[in-house]
Parts: sequence; C-alpha cells; structure tokens
Amino acid sequence: MDIKPVTRKSVTVALLWWLLYSAVIVLIVRWSNGGFSPVFLWGAGIILGFGLLVDLLAYRARIHRAPGLEIITYGARSQGSLTLDVPVAEVPPLVEAACRDSMELGLRQLGPDGGMIDTGPSFSAWGERIRFAVQSDHENGSRLLATCRPRFSVAVVNWGRTDRLMREFLSGVQQAAASQSVTLPQPMS
Repeated sequence: MDIKPVTRKSVTVALLWWLLYSAVIVLIVRWSNGGFSPVFLWGAGIILGFGLLVDLLAYRARIHRAPGLEIITYGARSQGSLTLDVPVAEVPPLVEAACRDSMELGLRQLGPDGGMIDTGPSFSAWGERIRFAVQSDHENGSRLLATCRPRFSVAVVNWGRTDRLMREFLSGVQQAAASQSVTLPQPMS
C-alpha cells in the first residue's frame, strides 16, 4: 500500500483550504445578513487572526523517538515508522492485536502490504484516518510506515490527537511483537 508522506507542503495545502473554508463561511453570513456590522467584522478578524496564529504553530515539527520508533508531527498530521524484528508476513496479526487492544483504533482494511484504521469523532475532531504500509527492512525484519490525518481535510490543528493516536498504534504493534517473541516456543536442541 502506498501512503503519502506528511510534509510542510501538506500542512500548507490544509491551511489554504482552511482559509478558503473560512472565507466561504464569512460570505454566507454576509449574504444572510445583507451586510457586515462592525461587531461582526471585529469578531471575524479576531477569530481568523487567532486561527492563523495557531495554524502557523503547526509548521513546527514535533519529533518523538524511541528504540525502533520515530514519529514526526506537523499540526494535525503525523507520520511514523516502526522497525520490527519479525517477518513481513507476521505484521498483519500484530496490527490486529494492537487495534483489538485499543478502544479508539478501528481496523477498517488489512492486507499483507498495509491497511487503514479509522477513529471515531471526538469533541474536537471529526475523526482521523491512519494508513499504514509494511515493508521488508532487513533479513528477517520489517518496517511499518504509517500516516495519521484528520478526516476533515481543512483541519490544521487538533491539539495532539493525531500524535497520540500514532503513538498508541505504533507502540501497540511494538508491544504485540514483544509479547509474541516472548510467547514463542524455543527450538529444542
């Protein structure tokens, strides 16, 4: 499965869509009122200014690293990679186990080369979509690449929800792999 990487360009596109969305809302309000009142203009200016300030903070990359794990987050978009010491064919059951153990991660599609996970809506978001791909990394190892993006594509900031979901997903797979390696019978000599 091919996944699009999360970059500053994707955050810029989301920011432009957010500005267009905001402009359409302002025009609809103007059309319904028949004109702009000074209070409305001040309120819209303050809200748009605050929104732009918060959105510009999304350009700063937050990076989380742990052994075998790396997550980079730009605002409401995250991408991560996890290096596993299991063959590629054994990764889908680990993903299933991680999703089964989580209350928020709903496995929607799973194949030998990747899949998709959906999360439900929350108070502050319409939900997120995690896409992941499994690749061969070294002789008996594999690498899990994943991106997490909001379903509502104009969302630029979601207060760390995608970062938290990405950590939950990748660390869940990592824990499932660790528990699998512990429970595997050792070959007799």
